[in-house]
Amino acid sequence: PDMELFSLDVDGDGDPEYDPGSLSVDLADGMWVSVDNRTITYNLAKYNRVYHRQTVYIEVVTDNPDTQLLKTHPENTWYQMLSSTGSIPVERLPVTIETPAAAFMENGEIPSLPTLPDGRGLWTGNAAVVTEFPHDVVQPASEPDAMTRSDPALPEENRTAQFLRVFFKPNVSIEAGGFLVIDAPEGFDFGEECRLRDLREEYYAFYGEFEPMVLPLFTPNASKPDGGGALICRGDKYPPLTATTYNVARIQVPAEVASTELDHFAFEIFVTHPSIYTLAQQDSWRLWAENSIRQTIEGSNYAVVFNPLNRFARQRHEEEDLAAAMEEVRFWDKSWGMYSDAVTGVEFSFSSLEPNAPSIATVSGLRFVNTTATSLRITAPLGYEWSTDLSAFRAFSCLGGEGDVLIAACSSGFGANASFGDFASARPNVTEERPNEIIWERAVFDAGKQYSFEHVVHLPWHSPRTASNAFFIEFGFDEDAIEQRFQAVAIEAPRVATTTTTTTSTTTETTTSTTATSTTTTTTTTTTTTTTTMPRQLVSATQFINATHGWAVQGTEGRQFVGEGGKLLRTANGGKEWFEIT
Repeated sequence: PDMELFSLDVDGDGDPEYDPGSLSVDLADGMWVSVDNRTITYNLAKYNRVYHRQTVYIEVVTDNPDTQLLKTHPENTWYQMLSSTGSIPVERLPVTIETPAAAFMENGEIPSLPTLPDGRGLWTGNAAVVTEFPHDVVQPASEPDAMTRSDPALPEENRTAQFLRVFFKPNVSIEAGGFLVIDAPEGFDFGEECRLRDLREEYYAFYGEFEPMVLPLFTPNASKPDGGGALICRGDKYPPLTATTYNVARIQVPAEVASTELDHFAFEIFVTHPSIYTLAQQDSWRLWAENSIRQTIEGSNYAVVFNPLNRFARQRHEEEDLAAAMEEVRFWDKSWGMYSDAVTGVEFSFSSLEPNAPSIATVSGLRFVNTTATSLRITAPLGYEWSTDLSAFRAFSCLGGEGDVLIAACSSGFGANASFGDFASARPNVTEERPNEIIWERAVFDAGKQYSFEHVVHLPWHSPRTASNAFFIEFGFDEDAIEQRFQAVAIEAPRVATTTTTTTSTTTETTTSTTATSTTTTTTTTTTTTTTTMPRQLVSATQFINATHGWAVQGTEGRQFVGEGGKLLRTANGGKEWFEIT
């Protein structure tokens, strides 16, 4: 096995304390057998032996159970046994002698076991089987350089950095004192003391009783003197012996991060970028949840996605073929990757910001200094859908212009008989699987020209909050060499227009003054107005409510099961809120 143990040199003499060897797998020396799928046995051949005080390292492949099995679960115990009928040349024993079944142990049970230089143990008695986050997304911030690598020619203090956005929904509550762990690819650096902050306040807005609610990772408790504590974020290194940067962020939460049906969590964390790009970086972002004694309780089975729709696409696969399907996923459909430079001068405009309605999106300012042939992907915010009907698509090329160029002054090159040429004649592609992506597999951008395009995009009911409300532009998104990954940027999208409801509450305070002759009553009235942004929601054909017990059923078709989007919901006040939002 390729274990970090074999490179451990505690005394620094250049000679690792644990030299790797191998237990022969040659059939002439012995054979591995499995009888009940839970037990494996190595039967040593004649004359082969395991010596006294010899240490054996074994790597096995197992299928995990179907349900969660934490490290503390009594059934999650692994055992080993030794048996023998005697040795040569002594005569064989009449019966096989077996040692009692001994459970595997952890570092804490035997203090003399070796540890890593930082004090962490190398040994664990078992492995946890945990549930997967139902929603985990990591996306670059809407900052000019948020998607670019650090310039290797610049000094350390001038490396590219950003406040990365993290969104997740837990299946299992993280207890107070527990941890959320962010595993970044090697080279990314959170720092020894990492920095956190909330997203902009609109991400945490209330959009209705039955809409997902996005919460900060921690909200101070005003009733407690210290606010109930604070988030503690510290950097760590992985692999511990070889990592050169703090590419792991361990965030300890002072209060429970509760798992509910609708609650999601979102925050930003400061990270510095490496100067080297590798394909592995787009398959290495992970999130983990741990309890207060650092035992994993939930995590990311696969790379944390860049486009949330890639996570939804997984749900179409049965469990038995999901692993095989994930092997076929292209690297650019996993996590986000870095680029050589930032896109500048690109602007988005929309003919309408009406919710749940089509709009004509105009994207202008696409250009290169030198003539460049590349791919282009523009990912819209979650909930936006580019039209698959390209009959309305129009592209334009304009000569020169560092500033704004009127579309009317440009020439359109797209048509039914357009030949392959520059970007204005290239046909994009929109798929039903990822309708928020519009892709040009290959297009040419001539030097000295500025390009624009118009296309229909369907807007959601409201701006997304469980992922970034941003457009991501990537030139060279499917290239594996940084020199061909030309430019990228994230641009914050305008807010989708929503209806507004206003509620007014009145508080009356009465003060009575008594004199010898009369009683005077003074009334002070304070009016508080609260404005809540609410999406307009479609009233479907199947919405039923029982005003007595407050249960409601919502669907979009006459017969729709929960798995297809139908909902069974509990309302308050006899369903008053239900009718207010619909």
